[in-house]
Amino acid sequence: MSLAHKKPEVCLILDVQSTLVRGIIVLLEEKEPKVIFSTETGANIDPEQNSTDLAKNIIKAVKETVKVCLENFRAKLAGPEKELLPHKIASVHYALSTPWIVSQAEIISASFEKETTITKKHVLAMIDKERSKAVPSNSAPLQIIEQKIFDVRLNGYSVTDWQDKNAKNLEVAFAVSIAGTSMVQYLLDECRPVASSGHIHFHSALLLKLIGVEKALNLGENFNLIYVHGEMTDLAVIERHSCIFFGSLPIGSITLGRMVAESAKCDRQAADSLISLYFSNQLDKSSGKDQSAAVKESIAKWGEGVSKLIADSKVPLASSNAIVLSAGHLNDFFGQAVATVYPKSKISFVPAEDFLPTAIHSLNLSE
Repeated sequence: MSLAHKKPEVCLILDVQSTLVRGIIVLLEEKEPKVIFSTETGANIDPEQNSTDLAKNIIKAVKETVKVCLENFRAKLAGPEKELLPHKIASVHYALSTPWIVSQAEIISASFEKETTITKKHVLAMIDKERSKAVPSNSAPLQIIEQKIFDVRLNGYSVTDWQDKNAKNLEVAFAVSIAGTSMVQYLLDECRPVASSGHIHFHSALLLKLIGVEKALNLGENFNLIYVHGEMTDLAVIERHSCIFFGSLPIGSITLGRMVAESAKCDRQAADSLISLYFSNQLDKSSGKDQSAAVKESIAKWGEGVSKLIADSKVPLASSNAIVLSAGHLNDFFGQAVATVYPKSKISFVPAEDFLPTAIHSLNLSE
């Protein structure tokens, strides 16, 4: 259903990263989304904690973020904006990043002896068979929370209107996202005062960013998206408008600061200053040699990790038109770091406010 035939709606986006939670209240109108409030809550994350304690801390941050967002929304409804806004939040969209979610990209194919009519039932059956392998039977309770078909190719050609067409060869590019069942339940519980379960949706933050990037930037059909947050760096490789690889590296912006602090034998605040001074070429040449080495060493480890992720994708970087970087307010810093690893690559940036509202708006339009 087109949003043109729907009334404006308010939704709450909860961007659950590795070390913080962002809450974004968005007015979904016909032409474009409008952010009416945003906030973020840091989680008390210690990388030495076990997974249970990590999950408890991020859920606590979710609870605080939801509370602040609801208080702000109620205040707006009591003020001069009350006539401009719907009086309730229609839906909640969780955008989950690693380590709270795992996404896998697959391309599956089938060949037929003669021309065969390709139906939706046929394609979904192929996907169901393949995605059942994504959830190991001996693992902790997991569930698939999202599935996206990127592309359907008949006889080697991408076809938008593929249903009931005949073909001898079929390829389907799709992605599935998996999360812990208990984590999903906790997150559902936190938002029951906001919306009913049927209006609480779960997404991969990386997939949402991809949707937003493709809507907002004209990059062609091949690019890599590098998403840096807290303790993680996530990577998606896009080829022919399809996501063909997901990967994660356990080094993020906070990890990098901690690595510099340990190497330079200083506290975190001083390490953050060293990083800024290094990339602005302001480190004192006489006293900053060891400090420069600490930053260079940490950046090198991050760059090596990113290089390995891309190498594991089996897709040469040269086949991509661009590297798209999403690192919040540290875009400039990590942009320089990427440039040192891939000096010939074109680098584009996702702005600090990113494209999550754009992606949710796009999904709403396609309903």
